[in-house]
Amino acid sequence: MKRLILIAALLFSVVPSLGALGQTESPSVDVVEVSGTIDRLTVDFIESTLAEVAASGSEVVVIQMDSWGSAGVPPERMDALIDAIDTSSVPVVVWVGPIPAEIRGDAQRILDVADYVFSSSGARFTGEDGSVIEVAPGALPDGVDELVPTLQQVFQTVDGMPGTDGDPIESLTLNAEGEITTLRIVFHTPSYWSQFLHLATTPHAAFFFLVVGLAVVTFEFYAIGPGIAAATGVLSMVLGFYGLAVLPFRWWALALILLGWVALTASHQRGGVFALSATGALLMTAGGLTLNGGGPAITTSWPLVVAAVLAVLFFYLLAMPVVGRSRFSTPTLGAEGMIGREGNALGDMQPDGEVEIDGATWQAGSHREAGIRAGDRVRVIEVDGVFLEVEPAQPSE
Repeated sequence: MKRLILIAALLFSVVPSLGALGQTESPSVDVVEVSGTIDRLTVDFIESTLAEVAASGSEVVVIQMDSWGSAGVPPERMDALIDAIDTSSVPVVVWVGPIPAEIRGDAQRILDVADYVFSSSGARFTGEDGSVIEVAPGALPDGVDELVPTLQQVFQTVDGMPGTDGDPIESLTLNAEGEITTLRIVFHTPSYWSQFLHLATTPHAAFFFLVVGLAVVTFEFYAIGPGIAAATGVLSMVLGFYGLAVLPFRWWALALILLGWVALTASHQRGGVFALSATGALLMTAGGLTLNGGGPAITTSWPLVVAAVLAVLFFYLLAMPVVGRSRFSTPTLGAEGMIGREGNALGDMQPDGEVEIDGATWQAGSHREAGIRAGDRVRVIEVDGVFLEVEPAQPSE
């Protein structure tokens, strides 16, 4: 019996060790892609990846960069990231590529503390004074060690170079056939939620998601009941406001965008008024083009801003009227059925205001001489799109 207990104890002590031995990972080279704006989520992602590769015994970590710098990151957080790269126990190589990659703003700080910096031909480096250097053979910016066209060639180039501890980096190995090949490559990517939010970290993208979200939510307001459009509009606005939370922007430009949205909605409410629609489109365009408050390092694509405004304008002119017509095509809410219905004024009409008909709130207008006050009974005499014309249901005393 004692012998059986001894054998069982021995098995329990050996089996976990064998399992751990089987789970030991082979040496690797790790790749971290950093593109666009460096926001707080990107900073957290780079720091956590550096800690992960240090624990896994990686030979080298390659940061593939195409960035115009940080936005919405407190200086102390950016300093902590730079320190983490500078003191990393795993050699850090920055590769600016592929074409048309570029480096602007304080993204340059990451290059300054990396162990090695490579760049693809055609990459662009923008200095603090706005000067631009395009990488070409014989024309390397300060701090760039070598011209390396592809990521695969980065692993070949760095092999044998001194690492952080002075030992040579071994990014290449021999396969079973005796051929030279790269070590196991591990690509690190942010979470899906981080990637989703990162979509809005440019001024034109934040503008696009904001105005599209406002338009779609307005569309859903005139449709019957919440649905897919409402969810799409809310998600789009989440992206838009996240972009504004990350990026430096001008408050007065945001006010212009919101005024443009109000003008377009008012135009639709009144059955389509050209002056209001044109004013709304111009206000949105002006707000979108001046929204960026981050200086030359963060640029706004004016074609994308104009395209977004045109899309929203046509949405209001074409899609929104269809909603109104479909709403009035139902037997209970048809135009003929609305005329003659009675309800209550929700406020003083001067001459426009809101009325409640059969439990639904409508925008309505009346003659100034009608003198309709809050609580007065009103009767529908005309329907213009989604706008009602009303009169007192009984003569005022």
